[in-house]
Amino acid sequence: MDYLLKFMGLILLLTIFNACAPAVHTDFDRSFNFTLLKNYALLPENRSGTGLARLGGPLVSKRIIQSLNDSLQAKGYINASSRPDFYVAYQLGTKTEHGREPGPVYGFGSFGGYYGRGLHGSNFYEEYEKAVLIIRLYRDRNKSVLLWKGISEKKLQDRSTGARDIDNMIHQMVTGILNKFPPESKQRIP
Repeated sequence: MDYLLKFMGLILLLTIFNACAPAVHTDFDRSFNFTLLKNYALLPENRSGTGLARLGGPLVSKRIIQSLNDSLQAKGYINASSRPDFYVAYQLGTKTEHGREPGPVYGFGSFGGYYGRGLHGSNFYEEYEKAVLIIRLYRDRNKSVLLWKGISEKKLQDRSTGARDIDNMIHQMVTGILNKFPPESKQRIP
């Protein structure tokens, strides 16, 4: 019985942790040999506007650049402005989504001298903002040859407006994307 409780607790923790992680999607040129890449250079941010003041501006850009450099250098890539093997571009934005959250409803009341209570399932609809970070790796400075692309989406919490909250979110999104780079060699099509 004790083993079962521990197992259920572990499953619950993993579910909660997984729900908090940003969603990440990637795509890449399957004919390219990513083992050739050693040096990179950052391109200026594609400033399309985020739609939310708390995610815009130079401070957030600095956080993204720092996280990109930290993640790529941890993987062994070198930031080389002269003759890099690939260029890194990023874009941060937001999008509005509509979601449905199931939830129980408990009721208690009376009608015509009778009392009753009940539990019943219901759906709550909400509108929320998601931060969207796109990281693209190009072969050339002109962005004509796309090698790899990663997209991360994370639901913005109303309370996540402080610098530490934004730092954590940016770090999670950048590392979540770059954890999938470079693509595994077995994913390449010969």
